[in-house]
Amino acid sequence: MATPKSLPGEITRPSFPWREERGLVSYGLPFSELASAHVERFGKTRIFAVVSASLAKNTDLLQSLKTVLGEKIVGVHLGVKSHTPWDDVWALVVEARECDPDLILTLGGGSITDAVKAVSLCLANPHIDSIDGLSSIWVKPSSKDANLHDIPINSSEIKPASIKMINIPTTLSAGEYSPYCGVTDPRDNIKRMFVHNSIFADVVILHPELGTTVPEWVWMSSGVRSIDHCVETLASLLVNDEEVITCAQKGLVLVARGLLKLRKDPNDHQSRLDTQIGSNYAIDSICRGIPLGGSHAIGHQLGPFGVAHGHTSCVICPAIMKYNASVNSERQKLALDALWNDDFIAQVLSNRGLSSGRNDLGDTLDGLFREYGMPRTLKEVGVEGDKKLQELATQTLTEAWCQTNPIPITTETQVLEILRAVEG
Repeated sequence: MATPKSLPGEITRPSFPWREERGLVSYGLPFSELASAHVERFGKTRIFAVVSASLAKNTDLLQSLKTVLGEKIVGVHLGVKSHTPWDDVWALVVEARECDPDLILTLGGGSITDAVKAVSLCLANPHIDSIDGLSSIWVKPSSKDANLHDIPINSSEIKPASIKMINIPTTLSAGEYSPYCGVTDPRDNIKRMFVHNSIFADVVILHPELGTTVPEWVWMSSGVRSIDHCVETLASLLVNDEEVITCAQKGLVLVARGLLKLRKDPNDHQSRLDTQIGSNYAIDSICRGIPLGGSHAIGHQLGPFGVAHGHTSCVICPAIMKYNASVNSERQKLALDALWNDDFIAQVLSNRGLSSGRNDLGDTLDGLFREYGMPRTLKEVGVEGDKKLQELATQTLTEAWCQTNPIPITTETQVLEILRAVEG
C-alpha cells in the first residue's frame, strides 16, 4: 500500500512492515487535522462517529472533530460499556444501518474499538439481523497450536468487512491494530472472540495529548495490558521468529519506561508518545496470529466480572509468569534482560530493592506494576469469594489461549491455583 503524501509535520507509515497492503499509523499533528486528511484521502463523505461518552461530556474533542469534518458526520454514538456487551454492539449496528456511512471513526478506548469491529462485520452481512445472529460469527478455536488467523469463522457465508475505519485511541490496549475483538455475551456473561482479517483499522491516529484527557489509572493499566502482550510473547514456547522477539522487547521497554516517566510528569508528551508507539510494537505478535497464554485467557474472562481491561493484566500477568517458570524460565529471561538492560528502568527497579540476579520476571513485573500504582490482587479489583473464583475458573476454560500457555491449562484446579496466588 502506498503511503499518502504527508502534511508538514505528519508521520504516517504502515502499522507493521510485514502488513503493508493495509493499515497505517499516523501521528505528529493534532488528531482532528489528521482525521480530516485521511478522510479526504479515502474520498469518504458519510462518517459515523463513535465517541467516548465521558470525553464528549467533559472535553471539546468531539466538537474538534465536528469542526473539521462538518456535514460529513452523518451520525454520532456516545459510549460503549466496558467489555463490549452484545446489546451495545447491536444498538450500534442499528444506528449505523440507518446512517448508511462509508467510514466509521472512533475516539475512545478498547471497548469502543472492539464494538465497531463487530459492527463492521454486521454491516457487510445484512442477514445478521438480531443479537442472536451474532452467535453465528464468533469463533470456537480448539487446536492446541492454533494460529487464530487460520480458524474459519463459523459461517462460511460471512462476507469480509468493507467499510473504512479510522481509530483514534485514548488507551494503550492497541486492539485497533488487530483482527480480533472480544464481545461479552449477555446470555452467560462469557466474553467471545470474533476474528476476521478485514476488521482492523485502516488508520490509527496517535495523539499523545489525548492521554491527559483520561484518568491516569486508565492509561497506566492499559499500558500494563501492552506489557502483558510483550511478556506473554517473549515467554511463549511457540515463538522462534527473531523479528517477533525484537518487536516484543522493543515494545516492552518503550511502554514500561514511558509509564515510569509519566508517573513523574504526566505532561511528558514524548514519553506518552513512546508508550503509544510501544503499544504498536507490543501487538505485533497477536496481529501475526501468534497465540498467547494464560494471562490473556484468564484476563478475558475476568473482565465480565467488572474488572477494567488493563487491571486484569495487573493482577494476573505476574502470577502466570510465576506459574510457568518451571518450563520457560529461559524464555522469560528475554523479557527480564530487556527491562534490566534499560538504565532508567533498572534504576527504578533497584530503588525498589529488586535485583536482576535475584528476582524473577514475576517479581520484576510486580515491582513495575506497583510503581505504576496498579492493583495487584483480586480483592483489590472486587473479585472475592469461592463462588466467584469457581465461576471464573469454569469460564476461563472456554478460552483457546489456555491451551497455548507454556503449561497448558486444562482443568479448573489449575486456574484456581493461579487465582489463589493473587487472591489477596
